[in-house]
Amino acid sequence: ITMSIQETARLLGIAEGTIYDLMKKKHFKTVKVGMYTRIYIDSFADLYNSQSHFKTVIKNEEVAACLKIASLN
Repeated sequence: ITMSIQETARLLGIAEGTIYDLMKKKHFKTVKVGMYTRIYIDSFADLYNSQSHFKTVIKNEEVAACLKIASLN
């Protein structure tokens, strides 16, 4: 299961450009779908759970739902 760069940025409360920077540093596993780049939810969960900054910025039902989906895989 994947999500868009825009969705990831919104969930973390950061700019889309920062997501691209994190992707360049290989913090996310991605896949190209046509002309779009998608981020695997499990790699989002791995990043989210391995740090503390974003947890203080945003902790909401959407993040919890993504983390739950990732745990099912």
